[in-house]
Amino acid sequence: MQVNAFKFLLGSLSGLIVYIAGLNFELILLWFVFLVLDIFSGLLKAFKTRHFSSQSMRLGLSKKVAEIILLCAIITAQRILAINCFDLPLLEIFICALCLKEFGSIIENCNTMGVRIPEFIMKWLRAIDDDIDKEEKDVNNKG
Repeated sequence: MQVNAFKFLLGSLSGLIVYIAGLNFELILLWFVFLVLDIFSGLLKAFKTRHFSSQSMRLGLSKKVAEIILLCAIITAQRILAINCFDLPLLEIFICALCLKEFGSIIENCNTMGVRIPEFIMKWLRAIDDDIDKEEKDVNNKG
Protein backbone atom coordinates (compact mmCIF):
# COMPACT_ATOMS: atom_id res chain seq x y z
CA MET A 1 0.00 0.00 0.00
CA GLN A 2 2.85 2.41 0.76
CA VAL A 3 4.40 1.88 -2.66
CA ASN A 4 1.14 2.71 -4.46
CA ALA A 5 0.70 5.84 -2.36
CA PHE A 6 4.29 6.87 -3.13
CA LYS A 7 3.79 6.29 -6.87
CA PHE A 8 0.56 8.28 -6.80
CA LEU A 9 2.19 11.14 -4.90
CA LEU A 10 5.25 11.18 -7.18
CA GLY A 11 3.12 11.09 -10.34
CA SER A 12 0.81 13.82 -9.06
CA LEU A 13 3.71 16.04 -8.01
CA SER A 14 5.45 15.56 -11.38
CA GLY A 15 2.28 16.39 -13.27
CA LEU A 16 1.70 19.48 -11.15
CA ILE A 17 5.25 20.74 -11.73
CA VAL A 18 4.97 20.23 -15.48
CA TYR A 19 1.57 21.96 -15.54
CA ILE A 20 2.70 24.94 -13.45
CA ALA A 21 5.88 25.38 -15.48
CA GLY A 22 3.89 25.22 -18.73
CA LEU A 23 6.12 22.52 -20.18
CA ASN A 24 5.59 20.03 -22.96
CA PHE A 25 4.57 16.98 -20.94
CA GLU A 26 4.64 14.71 -24.00
CA LEU A 27 8.37 15.32 -24.59
CA ILE A 28 9.15 14.53 -20.96
CA LEU A 29 7.05 11.36 -21.15
CA LEU A 30 8.78 10.24 -24.36
CA TRP A 31 12.20 10.81 -22.78
CA PHE A 32 11.11 8.77 -19.77
CA VAL A 33 10.00 5.92 -22.08
CA PHE A 34 13.43 6.02 -23.78
CA LEU A 35 15.09 6.03 -20.36
CA VAL A 36 13.21 2.91 -19.23
CA LEU A 37 13.82 1.14 -22.56
CA ASP A 38 17.54 1.93 -22.32
CA ILE A 39 17.77 0.51 -18.79
CA PHE A 40 15.84 -2.60 -19.82
CA SER A 41 17.86 -3.16 -23.01
CA GLY A 42 21.08 -2.62 -21.03
CA LEU A 43 20.03 -5.30 -18.53
CA LEU A 44 19.17 -7.71 -21.35
CA LYS A 45 22.52 -7.02 -23.00
CA ALA A 46 24.35 -7.64 -19.72
CA PHE A 47 22.59 -10.96 -19.21
CA LYS A 48 23.14 -12.04 -22.82
CA THR A 49 26.84 -11.20 -22.80
CA ARG A 50 27.25 -12.45 -19.19
CA HIS A 51 28.88 -9.17 -18.20
CA PHE A 52 26.46 -8.19 -15.47
CA SER A 53 28.21 -5.89 -13.00
CA SER A 54 26.59 -4.15 -10.06
CA GLN A 55 29.22 -1.41 -10.35
CA SER A 56 28.30 -0.76 -14.00
CA MET A 57 24.62 -0.76 -13.07
CA ARG A 58 25.27 1.66 -10.21
CA LEU A 59 27.26 4.00 -12.47
CA GLY A 60 24.61 3.87 -15.19
CA LEU A 61 21.77 4.56 -12.78
CA SER A 62 23.70 7.40 -11.14
CA LYS A 63 24.08 9.01 -14.59
CA LYS A 64 20.33 8.66 -15.14
CA VAL A 65 19.64 10.33 -11.78
CA ALA A 66 22.09 13.11 -12.71
CA GLU A 67 20.15 13.64 -15.96
CA ILE A 68 16.93 13.97 -13.95
CA ILE A 69 18.61 16.53 -11.68
CA LEU A 70 19.83 18.40 -14.77
CA LEU A 71 16.31 18.44 -16.20
CA CYS A 72 14.91 19.79 -12.91
CA ALA A 73 17.47 22.60 -13.06
CA ILE A 74 16.59 23.30 -16.70
CA ILE A 75 12.87 23.33 -15.87
CA THR A 76 13.54 25.85 -13.12
CA ALA A 77 15.73 28.02 -15.38
CA GLN A 78 13.19 27.92 -18.19
CA ARG A 79 10.39 28.95 -15.83
CA ILE A 80 12.47 31.83 -14.46
CA LEU A 81 13.20 32.99 -18.00
CA ALA A 82 9.52 32.73 -18.95
CA ILE A 83 8.49 34.81 -15.94
CA ASN A 84 10.92 37.48 -17.18
CA CYS A 85 9.49 37.36 -20.74
CA PHE A 86 12.30 35.32 -22.29
CA ASP A 87 10.74 32.38 -24.08
CA LEU A 88 13.65 30.06 -24.81
CA PRO A 89 13.00 26.37 -25.52
CA LEU A 90 15.75 25.15 -23.18
CA LEU A 91 13.88 22.09 -22.00
CA GLU A 92 12.87 21.05 -25.50
CA ILE A 93 16.46 21.30 -26.74
CA PHE A 94 17.87 19.28 -23.83
CA ILE A 95 15.05 16.70 -23.90
CA CYS A 96 15.57 16.12 -27.63
CA ALA A 97 19.32 15.68 -27.09
CA LEU A 98 18.74 13.24 -24.23
CA CYS A 99 16.17 11.32 -26.31
CA LEU A 100 18.70 10.95 -29.12
CA LYS A 101 21.34 9.77 -26.64
CA GLU A 102 19.00 7.17 -25.16
CA PHE A 103 17.88 6.07 -28.64
CA GLY A 104 21.50 5.58 -29.71
CA SER A 105 22.19 3.54 -26.58
CA ILE A 106 19.14 1.35 -27.23
CA ILE A 107 20.31 0.74 -30.81
CA GLU A 108 23.82 -0.20 -29.59
CA ASN A 109 22.38 -2.56 -26.96
CA CYS A 110 20.11 -4.24 -29.51
CA ASN A 111 23.01 -4.56 -31.95
CA THR A 112 25.09 -6.29 -29.28
CA MET A 113 22.17 -8.68 -28.66
CA GLY A 114 22.13 -9.68 -32.32
CA VAL A 115 19.56 -7.36 -33.87
CA ARG A 116 20.79 -6.38 -37.33
CA ILE A 117 21.08 -2.61 -37.57
CA PRO A 118 21.80 -1.01 -40.98
CA GLU A 119 25.48 -0.17 -41.32
CA PHE A 120 24.90 3.52 -42.12
CA ILE A 121 23.15 3.91 -38.75
CA MET A 122 26.02 2.15 -36.95
CA LYS A 123 28.54 4.43 -38.73
CA TRP A 124 26.52 7.45 -37.64
CA LEU A 125 26.52 6.23 -34.02
CA ARG A 126 30.27 5.52 -34.10
CA ALA A 127 30.92 9.01 -35.48
CA ILE A 128 28.89 10.56 -32.67
CA ASP A 129 30.72 8.42 -30.08
CA ASP A 130 34.07 9.49 -31.55
CA ASP A 131 33.05 13.16 -31.35
CA ILE A 132 31.94 12.75 -27.72
CA ASP A 133 35.18 10.92 -26.82
CA LYS A 134 37.23 13.67 -28.50
CA GLU A 135 35.36 16.38 -26.59
CA GLU A 136 35.83 14.51 -23.29
CA LYS A 137 39.58 14.18 -23.94
CA ASP A 138 39.81 17.89 -24.80
CA VAL A 139 37.99 18.83 -21.59
CA ASN A 140 40.16 16.49 -19.51
CA ASN A 141 43.36 17.84 -21.03
CA LYS A 142 42.33 21.45 -20.29
CA GLY A 143 41.25 20.67 -16.71
